[in-house]
Amino acid sequence: MRGLDPRIQAVPPERLLGFLDLWRRGTAVVLAAFVVVFLAAASAVAASPRSVPVYVEIKDWLAACDNTRYCDARGFSDEHPGLSMVIRRQAGPEGGLEVAMASESRLDPATLMLDGAPMDMKVNWRDRRDDRTVTILATDHTAAAFLKAIRNGTILSFGPVKDATTPVLSLRGLAAVMLLMDDVQGRIGGQTALTRSGPATVDQVPPEPAAPIVAMAGPMAPPLSSQATRALIDGVRASRQGVMAATECQPEEDVRTPHEHDQAMLLSPHEALVLLECFRGPYQSASLAFRVPPGRPDQAERVTLDLPLEEAPIDTFFRAGYDPATHIFTMKANGRGIGDCGMSASWFFDGKAFQLAAYAKQGRCGGIVSWPVLWRSGIREARP
Repeated sequence: MRGLDPRIQAVPPERLLGFLDLWRRGTAVVLAAFVVVFLAAASAVAASPRSVPVYVEIKDWLAACDNTRYCDARGFSDEHPGLSMVIRRQAGPEGGLEVAMASESRLDPATLMLDGAPMDMKVNWRDRRDDRTVTILATDHTAAAFLKAIRNGTILSFGPVKDATTPVLSLRGLAAVMLLMDDVQGRIGGQTALTRSGPATVDQVPPEPAAPIVAMAGPMAPPLSSQATRALIDGVRASRQGVMAATECQPEEDVRTPHEHDQAMLLSPHEALVLLECFRGPYQSASLAFRVPPGRPDQAERVTLDLPLEEAPIDTFFRAGYDPATHIFTMKANGRGIGDCGMSASWFFDGKAFQLAAYAKQGRCGGIVSWPVLWRSGIREARP
C-alpha cells in the first residue's frame, strides 16, 4: 500500500494520522433457552454503544463513525484499483443506508459476480456519471440485502476476474467493518443489523445524537495594515527563533520565496493569529501558529489544537488559514498530490479558544478523494 508524501512524513506520524487499534471482539455465551437469547439480544441493542468517533482500517477496508454515529465504510486496494465501494449509514432507528460502487469503467449490474459465480439477486441500482467516473447506488432495504449477500465473500467483480479489464473489489475486511458499524450504532441483536441480527425491534436502536453547537464570537476584527502585518510577522519570527530551530521550521534551500505564506490577522482587537511557514512541498506548505498581542511579538504563544483519536495535539498546520469574517481556522494535509488520503480540520474561534468544528480523515491512499467525516458541529450566531 502506498504511504503518505514525505513532506507529511516529516511530522511525527502520531501527530498527523494516528490510527485506532482495531475494535475489540467479545465472546458470546450461547444459551439454550429462547427467552434468554431474546433478552440478551434486546439488552445488547439497548446498551450504550461504544464511544465515538471511531476510525479503523481492516485489511482492504476502512470504517469511520463520527460524533453523531454516522458511519462511512469504504473498500479499495492497490491490488484491484479499478473499483471502490462506499457504505454510508445514519444512526438511529430510521437511519438511512446507502451503498455506492464507483469505477472509471462501465458498471453493468447484470454482470456482477461473487467469487467467480454470477449473483442471482435483483437490486434496484441507480446510476450517476461525471466526466471520469460511473457510480451505481442502492439504498435502504435493497442495500442491506445486497450487503448481507456479499459480506462473507472474497472478491466482487463485474464479469470474470481473469479478464484484465474487469472492475474487481476485494471484500477482505467487509464483514468486520459492517460489524463495527452495527456496534457503533447499537444495532447488534436487532432487526436492522447488517451482521448479527436478532429479534430486537427497531425502536430499541439508540437515537441519533445531536451534533454539538458552537457559539461564534462577535463581529469581525478589523484587518491589519500591510505595515502592521509585516512588523508582527517579523517580530514573532525573530522572538521565536528557538522554537523554529527546534522544530526544523525552515524552508528548503531550493525555495525561492521563503516565508511567502506567512500570515497575520486579528482574532480580536487585542489578539492576533500569526502563521509562520515552515516548509513547502509541491502542492502544500506547513506552518506553525502563534497567538500574540498585536504590539508584543515577544509574548507570542504557540498554538496547539487537539483532535479526536490523535495521541498528541496538532502543532504543525498544513495549508493553514483563518477567515476573520467567519472566525474559522482551517487546515488540510494531503497524503499525496491527488488528494485521495490525508486529513482536514476546522475550528471556530469563540473569542477565547478554538473549538473543533469539523474533522475528516482517510489514512489509506486509494483513489477516493472525499474523506470520511469524524466530527461535525453546528454554529450559533453571536447575539448583538
